Amino acid sequence: MPLPTGYGVVNMPKFPVASGTKWEAVPLVSASYDRFFIGANPDAASLVSLGAYLYRDANWRVGVALTYDFIEPRSESDDARLNGLGDIKRTAHAELFGVYSRQFIAARASVLTDIAGNDRGAVITFDVLAKYEPLAGLTLTAGPGFTWASGPV
Repeated sequence: MPLPTGYGVVNMPKFPVASGTKWEAVPLVSASYDRFFIGANPDAASLVSLGAYLYRDANWRVGVALTYDFIEPRSESDDARLNGLGDIKRTAHAELFGVYSRQFIAARASVLTDIAGNDRGAVITFDVLAKYEPLAGLTLTAGPGFTWASGPV
């Protein structure tokens, strides 16, 4: 089975509630068999995941995954306002996710919780994304989203 590979670009806040953003280039490698997947999965909230779909049809996808923080969450040295708060460590998460898609629009929701004991709490996300494919092999997505966290992210 060939592995789909490529690169992605992510724009995100430098740290939660930061006014500035940062761009990260990330490698995307994934493999799937039937309802199981490993690696990058656009339905899961992490760039590195191991999981399975519990339900799939033409519009709905619901699944579970184990994920890991690929991008460093936050360092105290990112901004002077973070002095004394300490670094946020990478951790492993359990995730439940659901996606509804129709034509070029998708609504995606996920719940992640820290399972490695690093006091990262839970994160709930909801995104509405539009997809555009200007060239074969190039997909652009954008849209608004909502994130709530019970601990440091």
